[in-house]
Amino acid sequence: MTDLLRYLFSTLLHYPTDSGLLDDGAWVLTRMMKKIEGKVGGLKRKVRDRKRSVQKRVIALAHALRHKGEEGELRRQREYGQVLRLTRQILGDTRRVLQEVAGLPPRRRSGARELCERLETMAERVRRVVRQTKARVFEGVTQLPGKLVSLFEPHTEIIRKGKAGKPNEFGKLVQVQEAENQMVTHYEVFEE
Repeated sequence: MTDLLRYLFSTLLHYPTDSGLLDDGAWVLTRMMKKIEGKVGGLKRKVRDRKRSVQKRVIALAHALRHKGEEGELRRQREYGQVLRLTRQILGDTRRVLQEVAGLPPRRRSGARELCERLETMAERVRRVVRQTKARVFEGVTQLPGKLVSLFEPHTEIIRKGKAGKPNEFGKLVQVQEAENQMVTHYEVFEE
């Protein structure tokens, strides 16, 4: 006798808001750039820390969410615009740091190679979040294909369960086939 079960493997993450993802991106990118700066023994231009500025704008955005109507929408758009501007500046710093490290002598950049690769990967994810935020906030597109809900677990998907308490969960759907004595005989991780 075998049982066929479907499980939802949830990803442990805070509820994914665009502003939260942009805030996370600012922290991660800045921290990685500072690590690279330390590994290569300094850069021509010091890495500027904009984490607090982004966090202040995210908090201002949370306050703007309390306002209803057209005035509230204008405040939200203004605050999102500020968060996006700061995030783009951080992405510009990322590009500058990567170019500068690429121009260093091989001996100086060898210790930072892995960090630079991780920085490129994370910067691309943050760019995706910037695009999806612009599409949602300024163009009204809410059903964006390939929406990123976690910078750290990019494979995570939104799974609509329809439950009153938890209408959405985040993770992957897995099918598990069990034999007697709870022995797993087969499993399958669904792409979507």
